[in-house]
Amino acid sequence: LKFKAIYEEVEKLVDAGIMKEVHYHSWLSKPVMMKKHHGSWRMCVDFKDLNKACSKDGYPVPKIDWKVESLCGYAFKCFLDAYNGYLQMKMAKEDEEKTTFITSQGIFCYSKMLFELKMLE
Repeated sequence: LKFKAIYEEVEKLVDAGIMKEVHYHSWLSKPVMMKKHHGSWRMCVDFKDLNKACSKDGYPVPKIDWKVESLCGYAFKCFLDAYNGYLQMKMAKEDEEKTTFITSQGIFCYSKMLFELKMLE
């Protein structure tokens, strides 16, 4: 079941242009399967070593109350979350190969930014 879940997730993300196959790489991480509360599997990639090699992002996250207050007085408010909204930010080309991971299907990397990553430089 885990291998099938990895296969399906990789196929889905390659088809969506979120990841691509890699033939030459310097970095390599491994996928880790996490069981969801309803029994299905979620594929994560263990980027522990990559995150250790990256400097800490010094940009402070703004407080939410400032953001909420900035919306006051407007007639319409809209929140959009596209399909897998966290996979919408394009990653710098030179950083893509740092997200390389291996599966039984081959070696792949992400072309969109993930939550699991520090900001790459």
